[in-house]
Amino acid sequence: LTCWIRPLSFYWYDRIVDFRFNENFKSEKIVLASSFGVGGRPLLVIGDNSAESSIISNVSLSLNEWNYLAVVYDGDREEARIYINGTETARGKMMPIRSSINKTMTCNFIGKSCLSSGRLGANMLLDELK
Repeated sequence: LTCWIRPLSFYWYDRIVDFRFNENFKSEKIVLASSFGVGGRPLLVIGDNSAESSIISNVSLSLNEWNYLAVVYDGDREEARIYINGTETARGKMMPIRSSINKTMTCNFIGKSCLSSGRLGANMLLDELK
């Protein structure tokens, strides 16, 4: 996944994408958030009903500036990486993406949480999300 992102503020788990089986917090999910806490460090979460794994960037996005964000998942190695402006800022082992995630996701959002308890929308601009 790649995108240009311009965060206008940082808020806990502001979603870039939130793909889930349903609105249950523990459901199968792939979540990319622009901020872990309020510090602007992007994070990726992959999970299912019993467990989840995540990686968190060690570098923050620049506030009120355009940043190029890329997330790469290598299913053979079960590893993910986060890049900000072409520099690797996180790498870690991730749980495998189950085949059911690819087929049955029914709660899919860009720039918003799937959870009813989440913020209605992230305070960011996104461009060229791929």
